[in-house]
Amino acid sequence: MKKKSLIGFLSIMFFAFGVYADDAVTPRELFTKVGEAVMFIIENGDEGVKAMSEKAADNPFIWKDTYVFVFKCEDKLLAAHPNTNLIGNKGVWNLKDPNGKLIMQTLCEVASANENGGWFDYYWPKEQSKTAKTTAKGLGDKETLARKISFCIQVPGTPYQVAAGIYDDTLSVEELNAKIAEW
Repeated sequence: MKKKSLIGFLSIMFFAFGVYADDAVTPRELFTKVGEAVMFIIENGDEGVKAMSEKAADNPFIWKDTYVFVFKCEDKLLAAHPNTNLIGNKGVWNLKDPNGKLIMQTLCEVASANENGGWFDYYWPKEQSKTAKTTAKGLGDKETLARKISFCIQVPGTPYQVAAGIYDDTLSVEELNAKIAEW
């Protein structure tokens, strides 16, 4: 009887972890979705940027456990982000994570440094956290923050930069940057 219980428990655990793993975005999927967002902005301009902030269920730029966000570095602001009230707030420009990284400024630097984009890690509130409160003055409680790695790229012919991120403690920014040419 113990053997059946153990097999049942392990089956449930493998199934549960398999479902969870399928719900997490892979770096390759994220890279591809950011590329789709770039094309969407090129084709739709400012209206495309605006559409990316919609929390509608059919927004293709909110998927699995992440979302695409858009910034406009020349104006020092977030242009589209479905999960915060920071859109258009210039205070975001100086927002730092607990390690002192200037998040938006560094995303802008990384996006403009290479025409193929790049990866950057920082700490950000997990979207699922009910206690995370992000404002232009801070990221909320340190306990609600997790390491986020975002891929960011300049949208050619526009003033916009596009990014999306995943929460992961193991991925290396250097390894991910090396994979860009392969993808």
